[in-house]
Parts: sequence; C-alpha cells; structure tokens
Amino acid sequence: MRSLKSLLLEQYEKHRSIFNAILNDALIEGLIDFNPFARVPTPVLVEKYNEDDDLDEEDKNVNPFSLGEIKNILLKTDGYKRNFFAIMAFSGLRPGELVALKWSDIDWESETFKVVRTRMRGEFGPPKTRSSKRVVEMMPNVKEYFLEQYELTGGNIFDMVFLSSFHKPFYSHCTIAKQFKDLLDEGDKRYLYQLRHTFASLMISNGEEITWVSQMMGHKSADITLRVYAKAYKVLKDKTLRKKRASFLDNWHKSGTVNNPMYDKPHEIGVQR
Repeated sequence: MRSLKSLLLEQYEKHRSIFNAILNDALIEGLIDFNPFARVPTPVLVEKYNEDDDLDEEDKNVNPFSLGEIKNILLKTDGYKRNFFAIMAFSGLRPGELVALKWSDIDWESETFKVVRTRMRGEFGPPKTRSSKRVVEMMPNVKEYFLEQYELTGGNIFDMVFLSSFHKPFYSHCTIAKQFKDLLDEGDKRYLYQLRHTFASLMISNGEEITWVSQMMGHKSADITLRVYAKAYKVLKDKTLRKKRASFLDNWHKSGTVNNPMYDKPHEIGVQR
C-alpha cells in the first residue's frame, strides 16, 4: 500500500511538470521573459524505490497477444511505430522505458542494452524500482528492429532511440499508445502495455527459464514473475510442450537400475535373504 506522502509527492510533481511545460513553451514563443517554475525543485520520490512494490497496476490485467496477432499488428504499420511495438513485444520493456532509451545505452558488441531511466510528462526519471534498472539481452530479431530504427534516428543530437514527428524526445508514451490502439480490431480492449505481458507469456509458455524472464522484465524475483504469469506457466503441464530436462540422468538410470540385469534390487521389507 502506498503512503499518503508518496501520493501527495506524485500529485505535486504532476502539476509542477505540467505548469513547467506550459510556461517553457510560452518562454520559447517569447510571451514571457522568465519561467518561474524553472526554480521549483523536483521532488525526490524515494518511495519509488520500494523493493516490495515491484508490480505495476497493469500487472493485474494480463491479456497478451499471440504471435499471430503480433505479426498482424506489425504488418499494419511501419517506421518507428513498427520498431517500437516489435521491440516491446520481444524484450518486455515498459513503454516509458523504451521511450527513454538512448543509443548510448546500447552495446552492439555484446548485444545488450541498459534500462536506466523512464520518461513521463516530458521529463526523465528513474525506473520504477531498483530491480527495474537492468541489462537486457538483445535477441536477434530485436537487434534487427534496432538497426532499422538507427536508420531513422541514429546520431541525433538528443541521442534518443525514438523521436516524435517534431524530431524531439517524446513527451511520454501516450501518443504511441494511441497509435497502437488504432491498429487493433474494433472491440479489442487491449492496450500498449499488453506487449510487455506478451513477451513474458510467450517466453514462459515456450519453456524459457523463469529466472531469465524475470531478469529481462526487471522483476525483483522469479516469484513475482510467476505470480503475474502463472497462467502461462501452467501450459508447461502439457508434456508435449515441455523442454527435455535432466537428460544427463537417462544413461545413469538405464545402466544402474531398471534395464541392468546385474542390478541388485533391494529386498522387500521384512523378508530375509
């Protein structure tokens, strides 16, 4: 449960940010000579780093897309939007984290990138929790989308991976969320954040290690990942979908027990030999 102090600080920052943006635009237009909100300090929301609060409100409503649905969505769009949606769906980033990503965060040689910030209401801030600050593996298909995006924004003065149509950093991910919603079929109530859920559900249901998925998602522990995506994990109860595990025990079992005629089976309890 969030404290009253945390809620008040969040509201304070929300209104400070809005007025600061309005007056900053007025300053640029020459309507005023000075932005008084430039001197209003940004609150330090220490409680944002509460490690016990590792879940988003959106985690209560997991309704992911299938691979087929993702393919159809990507076919309906192009440019930065296609790259944004694909990277989210195949890396598990939060939309605010992806909007805040910089080219300098990407290590092309190791094929990883760092998540160290988020962006809301025109300002950068820390990720949601300490565990949200992480290094994410760049899978081959994700790397291809990053390379396509580099053709669009590589080398820009802001160092941002994604830029708005005004060639500036996005104010937030709201515009992209609206563009995503427009791609869905009528009546489909899912939204942009479900792409993050899609990544986790696809990985878990196809047998990827929970600990790896948890690390990619920026969860504090695998327990949290399982709690949110338990339905996806249950798919593994179908033995035809499971990865073959502990294969090193196969030969040991055959040579030392059932199929070994020299194996000295234990006698029945209470029977003298």
